[in-house]
Amino acid sequence: MSNIIESIKHLYIKPKHGAKMLECKEIHMKVGSGIAGDINSNAISPRQVLLVRYEDLETLSIPCGELRENIAPIQG
Repeated sequence: MSNIIESIKHLYIKPKHGAKMLECKEIHMKVGSGIAGDINSNAISPRQVLLVRYEDLETLSIPCGELRENIAPIQG
């Protein structure tokens, strides 16, 4: 099994506290603070970006976005 991420299945941002996750076609990362436009994009945020493997979501029957993840890569 390779450790190379082959593609990204889903990208999400959370625009404000309590809001639903918004699926995006692309995101812009900001060095030291996270994803531009995401409420957690802050240099002092304990959780700037959450990455969860798509295969793990699928195996556990968790809908994408349910864990409030930002990136769901497919690993091959």
